[in-house]
Amino acid sequence: MKTYNWNEANEICKNFNFAGHTDWRLPTVKELLSLVDYECGHPFQSVQSSNYWSATTYAGHTTNAWIVNMYSGHVYNDYKTSNYYYVWPVRSYMRDITAPRFEDNRDGTITDHQTALMWLKYLEDVK
Repeated sequence: MKTYNWNEANEICKNFNFAGHTDWRLPTVKELLSLVDYECGHPFQSVQSSNYWSATTYAGHTTNAWIVNMYSGHVYNDYKTSNYYYVWPVRSYMRDITAPRFEDNRDGTITDHQTALMWLKYLEDVK
C-alpha cells in the first residue's frame, strides 16, 4: 500500500470507483475511530497497523488534519501537505451522518444513532 499527503488522499477518494460506486470520500475522525478494535488492534486483515488520514481538519491549526493509528486507536493531528499516511475510502449508504448523533426519546433514555445503543439519561435512575 502507498501513502499520500492529505490533498492527494482527498483526490484519490474523489476519483475512486469501486463496486459500482463513485461517491467515496475520506472518513471523519469519528468514523475511523469506530473501526479500531481495542482488543486486538484492527478488525481487518488488510489494514496497515499505522496512521490513516481523516477528512477532519484540526480546528487549532487548519493546515493540519486528524489522523488515526489503526493499531492503537491513538488520534493525532499533522500537516496536510508534508506528511504521508494511508487512505481508507468510505461511503455513506444508510444513515445520514449529518443528522444528530443523540436523540432524546423523552422516556428517560437517549438513543445514540452512531452506535445503535440506548443510554439512561440520568444515572441516578439506576437503583
